[in-house]
Amino acid sequence: TSINTPVVADGLQVNPNPAVNAVQLVHANAIDMIEVYNATGQLIKVIQGNSNTIVLSLEDVTPGMYFVTGSDIYGNIIHSNFIKN
Repeated sequence: TSINTPVVADGLQVNPNPAVNAVQLVHANAIDMIEVYNATGQLIKVIQGNSNTIVLSLEDVTPGMYFVTGSDIYGNIIHSNFIKN
């Protein structure tokens, strides 16, 4: 028997990168959930969605490197990163 594991879904776009006030996360499939981590691995934001596009405000985020991970509505893992100036 095989184990049903999610596939890493390429194609999560983050624009603009680097960013100042906000980033737009775009994926071919609707995004179900996104988690944003800072460079030390601390979870700083969790966003629930049901859209191909999520706008993430960076007003309360300090400058640095951030990692985005989450899933689309089909359970596929999606990930990317961005820089906040």
